[in-house]
Formats: sequence, structure tokens, C-alpha cells
Amino acid sequence: MSKIERPHHAADKRAELTAGSRPAALLTAARRTPFDATLEEHRGIRHDVQELTDLLSRYRVGMEDKVWREWMSGFSGKLEGLHARLVEHFEEEEQSGLYEVLGEKLPNLVPRTRVVREEHRTIADEIAGIRASLDVLQPTFPLEPQLLDRAREVLYRIVCHERKESDLIARAFLEDLGERN
Repeated sequence: MSKIERPHHAADKRAELTAGSRPAALLTAARRTPFDATLEEHRGIRHDVQELTDLLSRYRVGMEDKVWREWMSGFSGKLEGLHARLVEHFEEEEQSGLYEVLGEKLPNLVPRTRVVREEHRTIADEIAGIRASLDVLQPTFPLEPQLLDRAREVLYRIVCHERKESDLIARAFLEDLGERN
């Protein structure tokens, strides 16, 4: 999203005014869509997923005890944060009417939107299951390879899910503009 499209915060306005430019309110030439907040949240989720993926790549059997505890603490904390973020994000998508709007704008893709919507519970439940396993296994080292594989798989599913939603949102926006073939 370009600078002109993003919401402006007080710090942004101060920086613009001190730089001698016009106030942020006068710079709003581009139209924000109702989908912008969702797309911004998708970018944040992908960032969190990448952090967890990076942590998974640093896991090694034979880590020193201190390194293991730091890794486990970081991974558990980030996974818990991602779970909370996703639950809130999914709830917001459900309550905002996003899927109803997508269905209205893209009636030929209603089955696809239904499948994407149903992934919310599956993803949230899978992360909750991994977190529960981590709580049980936290004092043991090394972790079960199957648990690490489950974590990698759900992170990949999250990225795919968010891409599918972003694609549906982009199609709806283009439909709104009348540019879709």
C-alpha cells in the first residue's frame, strides 16, 4: 500500500508538517477500500508466520540447555501470540460481514469462499493442539519430529489460507471497479 493510501497517525502528521508538506488529511487522494484493514492484517500474520518459520529452522537436536530453553520460550510465546491474533482476526472477518460481501460480489465463487471460511476453525484448532503438546513436552528435549512437522504444516496452511482470502478480496475489489474479465 502506498503512503498516500495508508492511514495516517499523529506521528506521521507531525513528521509531514515538520518536513514542510501539507497535512495528511489533504493527501488522501486514493480511495481506501473496506478490505484494506483485512489485507494489512494478512501482511502482519504473514510476518508472524515467517518469524515462527525462522525459529523452526534454528531448532537443532543437541542444543545446549540454555539455548533450548530460550528457543522453546520464544517459539511457545510466538505461537501463542499468533494463535491469539488469528482467533481475533478470524472472529473479526466473521463478524464484519466480509464473507457475505464476497458472496455478493463474487457469486460464482461462493463455494470457494465457503471452503476458505471453514478453514478458520481447522487452523485455530491445529495451533491450539500444537500449543497443548508443547505445554506437555516443554520439559523434554528433543521435541518429537512429528510435532515440528505439524507446526511447519500449519504455518504453511496459514500462508495459503491468507493468500486465498487476499485473492478473493482483490477479485471483489476489481469487480467493484468493473475491471474483472
